[in-house]
Amino acid sequence: MTDSHIEVSRWHDWTDPDFFMEGRQQERRILPLFMRQILPKQLQRTKLTLTGWMLIVVALGIGSAAYNTSSNILFMTLSLLLSSLVLSGILAQVNFRKLNWSLAAPEHLQVGEVGMAEVALKNEKQLFPSMSVVFRVSSTADPAGQSLYLARSISAGASASLEWTFVPEKRGPFMVRLHGVESHFPFGFLLKGLSALTEETIWVWPTRVDYSFSPTVDGRR
Repeated sequence: MTDSHIEVSRWHDWTDPDFFMEGRQQERRILPLFMRQILPKQLQRTKLTLTGWMLIVVALGIGSAAYNTSSNILFMTLSLLLSSLVLSGILAQVNFRKLNWSLAAPEHLQVGEVGMAEVALKNEKQLFPSMSVVFRVSSTADPAGQSLYLARSISAGASASLEWTFVPEKRGPFMVRLHGVESHFPFGFLLKGLSALTEETIWVWPTRVDYSFSPTVDGRR
């Protein structure tokens, strides 16, 4: 009875776009479930690269030739090209699965002081590594942002970190942002991206000014 009750309570889990994420929520209300399909926590984007478009053009040419000539070899070549595109999408999804990251930044800085933020990565998969990932970051000093490239693969169960520096130019709140992650893994046919905005606020203090106190001799008491 207990097992069946747990199974029924998890019936709605498949509607969550983050179904494969750790600590997923079990939402029962209809409207939040519907809105979560439209606006998921991590917006996934998949688009063809230039290499992918070239693959499509070549596949169309081979498909046309195979249809006109009825050549089995051309049909096999066409199926190989299309299957490589499908396999690329599957491996790209596996590459991001159970890859967790977090953004860490200092709480306080001074104007003109060099600050450093860190993106901590954790691959919680039990078998497959994660590789060829790029993080998009920006800050108040650099609104256009930059890309942080992971130079090596992260083995299953392993951790890694990426760092970048910035210099605040004025006092007040200073924002550092992690916009998401992208990857061309494995063949470069597709650009797979996850958009999940993470922000950290750094409070910037005024710069330190040298001051020397010299009391006057004839001062009043």
